Amino acid sequence: MPHQVLVLGSGVLAGWGLQSHEAGLPGALADALHARSGRGVDLTVIVDAELTSDRALDALPGLRLRRFDALVVVLGEDPAARLIRPSHWQRQLTRLLHALTSHVDTGRRVFVYDSARAMLANSHAPSGRIWRRAGKLHDLTARTCAHAGVRFAELAPSLHRIGLGGRFSPTDYAAWSDQVVERIRLALLDLDEWLAPGAGHSYRDSAAHEELRQAALDSMRLKGDAPGELIDVIVRRAKAVFGADGAALNIIDGDEQWQLATTRAAGVTVPRQDGFCDVTIAADGLTLINDVRRDARVSGRRLAKGPTGPGFYAGVPIHTWDGYRIGALCVYDRAPRTMRESDLQELHELAGRIEQELWTEALRRE
Repeated sequence: MPHQVLVLGSGVLAGWGLQSHEAGLPGALADALHARSGRGVDLTVIVDAELTSDRALDALPGLRLRRFDALVVVLGEDPAARLIRPSHWQRQLTRLLHALTSHVDTGRRVFVYDSARAMLANSHAPSGRIWRRAGKLHDLTARTCAHAGVRFAELAPSLHRIGLGGRFSPTDYAAWSDQVVERIRLALLDLDEWLAPGAGHSYRDSAAHEELRQAALDSMRLKGDAPGELIDVIVRRAKAVFGADGAALNIIDGDEQWQLATTRAAGVTVPRQDGFCDVTIAADGLTLINDVRRDARVSGRRLAKGPTGPGFYAGVPIHTWDGYRIGALCVYDRAPRTMRESDLQELHELAGRIEQELWTEALRRE
């Protein structure tokens, strides 16, 4: 199974002048990590210059941070350019690091890289005041990361001429990616060694841990409990956003698939082997089936053969807080339809909102 890596931030990550992330630092990271580890990598990239803002911090839980094997933060020149006070920056950074480390198994898998001086060196003669502020914030960031148990390093300024139409040269991105990947690779080797068989990441890589997945579901105590109003609203929104005939939040419970929330008048329970969401929880991303009767994953299942069965299905897994996949948010149509995965990006976002609500309700029950 591929490693899951989240890269977020700004600075050299933004890739100014590039048409896609693949030509910048994210693409170089993916290539370098694959070359070093021999495994595939699923890279999630979020470019945001205001990572420490309340808006960004509130959105972090929706990313399901526990599913990532490594979190890479790239800081840019914005704090220095805005002449932010060191004390204010330390408070903001401390909040960000706490938000990240509290949602992963260990702070050893969080990496922070400062590209502020690399960005300023490539700008039009930054003032001495801004340059000095970047140096102060760099030193402060190093101390704050050390206190939080997070690994920190600087991405050095470019020594190469900038390519025509590009922010930095491919040589720069390759050098930076080698620096980042060397540390990530070692952390991932450690992860493979110490990862307990009962951890959510372990189930993601092996469906053999069904007993552990079931125990995680049971701990949520969902059965017999009416869904919260917000969950119903989100499921109805999924139906409306995609113009689907129906939408549901299906739970895979033992040998059954039952509906915690649905746009139908009443929920339906079917054998697990007959439904489609069992296929969805076997992967950690979107399951898209444009034509049910022609797709080998589900065409032999009872729901695909019936006259009232769906012709189109799309589902995103729903996770427990530690990464176990317990069900799916899905939309479906009676007739087949053609959609691309990119068309269904909002389904991921709605699934993330459902997860947050389920976790909150579980805590209330505790």
